Order: sequence, then C-alpha cells, then structure tokens
Amino acid sequence: RAFDNISIPKEGLATLNLSDGSLIRIAPETQLVIKQISYADQLLKRAQFTLLEGQVWGNVSSLEAQAAFEVETPTIVAAVRGTRFSVGYREARSRVFVAEDEVAVARLSHPDDFKTVQANQFFVLNDATLDADFEAGPQPADSSIFTNDWIKFNQLEDGFTDWPPAPDVSSPTPEPTTAKPKVKPKVAPSTLPAVK
Repeated sequence: RAFDNISIPKEGLATLNLSDGSLIRIAPETQLVIKQISYADQLLKRAQFTLLEGQVWGNVSSLEAQAAFEVETPTIVAAVRGTRFSVGYREARSRVFVAEDEVAVARLSHPDDFKTVQANQFFVLNDATLDADFEAGPQPADSSIFTNDWIKFNQLEDGFTDWPPAPDVSSPTPEPTTAKPKVKPKVAPSTLPAVK
C-alpha cells in the first residue's frame, strides 16, 4: 500500500518481494516509506520509496521503457532500470553504491540534472555540501565499500560468493615514447600466397 511506513528495529531485517521478482532488503535501524508500487499486466510500472534513515538494498529486475524504480533520501533520488544497488542515509549524508549496471542520481532540488553511478562506484552526498559533492561525482569503490558488512551480506544473499572482487592487477601504463611506430607495408591481396 502507498505511504506505508516501515521501521526496522536494531535487531531486525526485512525484505519486500515485489511481484516482478524485484526486492528491497531493509537494514536494521531503518525507516522507509513506500510511496507507490503499481503494476501493469503483471509488470512493475512504478516503485517509489523514501528512505528517512538507514540503508536499503535493491535487486531490481529489468524494467520496461516507461517503468520507474526510485529510492529517495531527504536530498537525493536514485533511479534504476534493473540493477543491484544500495542507498543509505545517516547523519545528514546520502550514500549510493552500485554493484551491477548503473544508477542515475539527482538532487531533489534539480531532478533533471543527474550523475550516473556505474558498477563498483559509490557516491556520497552530504546535506551541508550537496551541490559541491554532486559536482565532484561518483568515486571508484574503495576498501570501505568492500568491507562494509551490509554490502557483503547482500552480495552473498544475491548469490555473489566471490565478493569482494579481486583487486585490479593490470600492468602499469607504459611511459609515452617519442619514437615513431614501425609501419608494415601493405600487401596487395593478389600477392598473398595461396593457402593449400
């Protein structure tokens, strides 16, 4: 029902299972308002939640083009089309982490101006410095994300047993060189040897 208030105590945990297979897990010490959940022909049309305090985890099925799934805090809105993500709000600070795909984040005061948070990125927006934090944009996930108990719990619940991801061990970027690259002369197709 719209405008249901959900309060989870310190020792509690809850999961809202939606008819399309999407779910919202609600962490301990969380206050969440269900603003709207509607369906069209068994498909999710619109889901809107307001997070007053605490943390939620969304595992959202792919949505139709006109559908919407949004989680608001007092200052931002996170909109998804089908992804796994976390939104938190504590001590006048919104936090968004994306585990898979992407999430669009906008300030409630500027709903048409959004930043995209990609997989393994997080976005921290303090109420007092909202505009500056928004302009700074999302950041790559760091050890505080990879060791966060709520995120680890949800990754495991979603079946991702290899969390956290292995560190990037790619080779270092080579130093730029001023030498001109060697160019192989082109060979006309008629001069290539026949393959037997």
